[in-house]
Amino acid sequence: MDPQTASYYRAVLHTDSTDERPVPESLVRLHMWAVKRNHALGLGGMITKATALAIGLTWLSATEEGRLFSRDHTKLGDMFLAFEADEDEDEDDGEGEDAPFDVPAATDEDWAALKSGADVVVTMKSGVKRPGQFVSRSGGWAEVTVNGAVKNFRVGKVQITGVEASG
Repeated sequence: MDPQTASYYRAVLHTDSTDERPVPESLVRLHMWAVKRNHALGLGGMITKATALAIGLTWLSATEEGRLFSRDHTKLGDMFLAFEADEDEDEDDGEGEDAPFDVPAATDEDWAALKSGADVVVTMKSGVKRPGQFVSRSGGWAEVTVNGAVKNFRVGKVQITGVEASG
């Protein structure tokens, strides 16, 4: 990476383009990928300041190393660390612990027989199990209504409690 481009990344990461700390290795890899794509698009090999900002923000928000860096060195860290939360998980609604659900794992035959509206239980990332209603299944994903919102969950996180429902 040329010194001028490295100074762009240092300005993004440390708010000082003259800072002498090395640019993180994973950011360098992302930069090299962007340079190759610039060449493939006929844009040349130079990374502009705006492109460096976009690459830097992508690195900060999309990589574990970047999110940890943002937590420790920027005011944006709390925003980027929010991406680590499971998208399928709802916040605790203050209703206390849900009742435990002991339901056997579903087989392919169970999924094939399941109708829309059937009762299911979804295991959230935190381990809390929430009741829901099955909507549809596509491959390894099940669409389920939980707390009034339709969300997609991996089939392994969804247990079938009811086989027959309105369809």
